[in-house]
Amino acid sequence: MKKTIFSALFGTALAVSSASAAIDAAQVTASVEAAIAAKTSISAVIAAEIAKSPDDAADIVKAAIEAAGSNAEMVVEVVRAACAASPASAAAIVGAAVTSSPANVAGIVSAAVTAVPASASTIAGAASVSAPAASAVIVTAATEAAPTSAAAIVSAVIVGAAASPAAIVAIVKAATTAAPAQAASVVTAAINGSNAPTAQQVAAIVSEAGAAAPAAIAAIAAAATTAAPAASTQIAAAAVTVQSNAGGGNPLNFPGTVPGGKGDGATPPPASETKPPIINPPATTNANPPTRAQSDPA
Repeated sequence: MKKTIFSALFGTALAVSSASAAIDAAQVTASVEAAIAAKTSISAVIAAEIAKSPDDAADIVKAAIEAAGSNAEMVVEVVRAACAASPASAAAIVGAAVTSSPANVAGIVSAAVTAVPASASTIAGAASVSAPAASAVIVTAATEAAPTSAAAIVSAVIVGAAASPAAIVAIVKAATTAAPAQAASVVTAAINGSNAPTAQQVAAIVSEAGAAAPAAIAAIAAAATTAAPAASTQIAAAAVTVQSNAGGGNPLNFPGTVPGGKGDGATPPPASETKPPIINPPATTNANPPTRAQSDPA
């Protein structure tokens, strides 16, 4: 349902842009091609076209990318210039750009978020609608450009891509790797954005976030437990495993685990080997006691 709403809103924005198109796409493409041939900045061309018809920014970007072809640097320049010229259209610009040049999704998202950081989540969400299979790549690019927006980016991409449980785990890994300081809020966003996650799925989210940001495992586990209290046992086990893998045992004593132990926290360390007691031999004052013949009187 969330995916449908997000896609509908994004599609409506593009439809309005196309319906009101007052641009000559062929002319825009030709102008960009001329700038490329002359080795002059294509940013000026994009800015001028958007200034003439700001509502058609997405269509202008598509026409410009047709001229840029597979040149990643030029595609990124088109997106950067378009977002700078029409920040309010950043999401539509990115959606159009990713559709036109899916191989350059990371550069497109990074350029757009850098240009309009306040729209990081909507930009990432629009990109994920156009390229759902690249959701982890999108999250990495957006989060690196706007790390404090990590949780919002994760939420938007999960909805936009209609992410599966496995994809959500990959999204969490991408976000926490790019912004480890935001790990706890990322985990909360991922759990809340999942569709009735099982305890095992929650544990997988905690494990991936903890592996990327082991120093934040206590905050990660606390956030996960708040978001999914029914999975508290699995969360604790995942947390202590993260600590153990990081060489820390279980110094935080997560519930249901063995304090200071290794492994998954469910099995105590092996008992010390029990050795039989040592029995001292009888004391003697003569190392060579006399024989019977020597001791009997004659």
